[in-house]
Amino acid sequence: EERRHVGYYVGFHPGRNIAVVAFRGTTYLMNWIQDLHYKKIDSNYTECENQAALHPVQESDRNPGVKQAGRQKRRQCRVHSGFYNDWKSVRTDVLTAVKKVLADHPSARVWVTGHSLGGALAALSALDLQVSLRLQETVG
Repeated sequence: EERRHVGYYVGFHPGRNIAVVAFRGTTYLMNWIQDLHYKKIDSNYTECENQAALHPVQESDRNPGVKQAGRQKRRQCRVHSGFYNDWKSVRTDVLTAVKKVLADHPSARVWVTGHSLGGALAALSALDLQVSLRLQETVG
C-alpha cells in the first residue's frame, strides 16, 4: 500500500458534545508532490449520479460563448485526484473512528476542519461522512 502521510485526528469534545475530525496541512515532501496531482477524476458518490439524472449539463453551459446543438452531458462530481486519493487512503479509519464516537455519543454533532491540504481533505470527508453515515448535518 502506498504511504500517503495524511495526518488526522478524530476525537470528542465533551463540553460541546461534538465529534471532531481534523486534518493536518501539507508538511512532508510527499504531501507537496500529492498536492501537484491536480488532474480531476470522477468521485464515486451515488448522490452525484442521482443529481446527474435530475440536472443534466448542457454543452452550451460549459462554453457559454459558443452556440452548440444543445447536447446533454451527465453532471459528474469531479475532484482533485491528489486530494481524493489522500482521503481514500484514510477513509476507512476515519469512518470507523467517527462511528465509534457517535456510538458512544449518539446526540453529538460532527465538526470537520483542516488547514491547507487538510482543508481539502476536510471538505471531501464532510461530504463522505454526511452521505455514508446519513448525518443530518456536518459542520466543515
